[in-house]
Amino acid sequence: MHRHIVHDAEPTFYTSKHGPPRKTNVLRSFFLPSRPRRPSTIFEMAGDVPTLPAAVIWDRGRSEVRLVSSPSLSSPPFAIVRDIRRLLSSPAHLKAVRHAAVCCARASERLEPETAMQRSTAELGAEPVPHAKAATPSLHTDTVAPEDGEVDESQPAGAVAALAVLLSRLPALETLEIRTFDRAEDEDDDEQTASLAPVDPVISHLCRQMLSAGNTAFAHVRTARVVVPYPDEYPAAEFDFYVSADTVLPLFYLPRIGTLELHRVEDGGRLVSWPAKERPVFAPLLKELVLSKAQLSEASIDRLVRACPNLEVFHLEHVIDAEYARSWLDLDALRASLETLKHSLEELSFSVILWTSTAIDCGELGPWGIRGTLASLRGFARLKRVTISLPVLLGWETENSASLADVLPSSIESLTITNEMFFWWHYRWDDLKWEADGPSAPRWQTLEAKILEYLEARPPGLRQLKVEVWTAAGATGVGVTVELRS
Repeated sequence: MHRHIVHDAEPTFYTSKHGPPRKTNVLRSFFLPSRPRRPSTIFEMAGDVPTLPAAVIWDRGRSEVRLVSSPSLSSPPFAIVRDIRRLLSSPAHLKAVRHAAVCCARASERLEPETAMQRSTAELGAEPVPHAKAATPSLHTDTVAPEDGEVDESQPAGAVAALAVLLSRLPALETLEIRTFDRAEDEDDDEQTASLAPVDPVISHLCRQMLSAGNTAFAHVRTARVVVPYPDEYPAAEFDFYVSADTVLPLFYLPRIGTLELHRVEDGGRLVSWPAKERPVFAPLLKELVLSKAQLSEASIDRLVRACPNLEVFHLEHVIDAEYARSWLDLDALRASLETLKHSLEELSFSVILWTSTAIDCGELGPWGIRGTLASLRGFARLKRVTISLPVLLGWETENSASLADVLPSSIESLTITNEMFFWWHYRWDDLKWEADGPSAPRWQTLEAKILEYLEARPPGLRQLKVEVWTAAGATGVGVTVELRS
């Protein structure tokens, strides 16, 4: 029997609380991937007075320029064109830009013409207005300040370096989003390819700026996202793309980084290694770390967690590719990593996603699955919100499993119980009779008993309990929310 996997329709990266205000002006320019060109710098005008840009969105994969404006403007904006040098030479313009998104050429090629930047536009809360299409003129190195030595006019990579220089010169930049990937499923048959060097030159230049000793580039960036491309109509396609851990590690060095959202990051089976060995990573201001659909070893996760000792929010969607798995997921090891956050963690979301072949999905033996548990979390005195499945929290076997009251702290205010592993071979928590000859329906008696036992213990801080139980691939399920009143 072939079973399918339930996936979220949207990645966890897009939360309105991290985006810029609803009323925002956007500077957007697109590059052709095969031929470096000079981007047009576009400012919005109200009469003769320029409205300074609040965001920069560059897509090197497209040749058109699309203007996006605040809906509060009564007249259509018009673009005052020119080049990077104009922007770099204007301190007022540089200081106005707070949000930037880079959609790298390879990522753009994987999407439909309008898809690459639509999500970023939606997140900015801006509304499209009539747009202008124009071929952007060729980039010459004299458009960048002479001291930027990395821009070599003899090299076609000059446009790439110029873009990196521009982004690094934005003193008020708060949000940086990068849409890219290092490896695609259809480009490499070896799933366990070691961590690859970033293939997109924009990322290479940005990382160089971030790691430069004494460099003030990106000094005010508080939120950074790295997202792989995938069409809206086929969200499962995100599993076809991978981002090397080497690509994202420099983001941990940003001095004021508070939120990191990393999508489809893999370590290739190797322990991640910090790029600046002479500079130990210490990110005390990093409060939120989101690893969405990540394929990282327990040791790599441990290294990332220990780099941000004051985390308040930690979301981990751990992907097991059963066809290439080398070992079981050790939840005891992950619990030891989380223990370093017991003084600060307020929100924990943990799920395990099996991405597998039909053979293993039907029960053939292999080195994949989970061992141990994340419990107990009782020492996490500040923990308020938890989203987790019972096999992860209490163990794979239901018999002699601990009670929820014994493993959760009294500080819990919201608990969401999931069952993303419902289709795993011999899953125990639905009380399904796997050994029966005929079909058997899940009964959920054990899960129900655990929940009732927890509620009867009257946890003092609990205000909301959610149960998200699925029995088929996105079609059949039960969602229950219990609001508790004191």
